[in-house]
Amino acid sequence: MASVMKPRHDYVSFRPYQVIGTTRSAWRSGDGPLRAMLRAGAASLLFIGVPSLLIVPAVTYFLVGYQDWSTFLGYTVATFVFPAAAIAIIVGLAGLVSVGRLLSRR
Repeated sequence: MASVMKPRHDYVSFRPYQVIGTTRSAWRSGDGPLRAMLRAGAASLLFIGVPSLLIVPAVTYFLVGYQDWSTFLGYTVATFVFPAAAIAIIVGLAGLVSVGRLLSRR
C-alpha cells in the first residue's frame, strides 16, 4: 500500500478573529503602519504648523508697516514733491524764455 501524505494545514490553524487581532496589533505595534502614519502626521504638523504660527504674523506685521510707509511716501510726494516740481518747471521755463530773449536781442 502506498503511503498517503497528510496535507499541511499550518496556515489554516488561525481563525478569523485571530487574524483580525493579529492585524490590529500589527497596526498598533511600534513599527506598525498606524504609528508610522501618526509620526508622519505629527512631523508635517510641526513642519507646516510651527512656521505658520511664528512666521505668518511677523510677515503680516511687516506688510502692514510697508503699507503705512507707502501711504506716507505717497502723501509726501503729493504734498511736497509735485508742487516743488511744478515750481521748478515754471522757473525753468521762465529761465528759457529769458535766455531766448537775450539771444534774440543780439
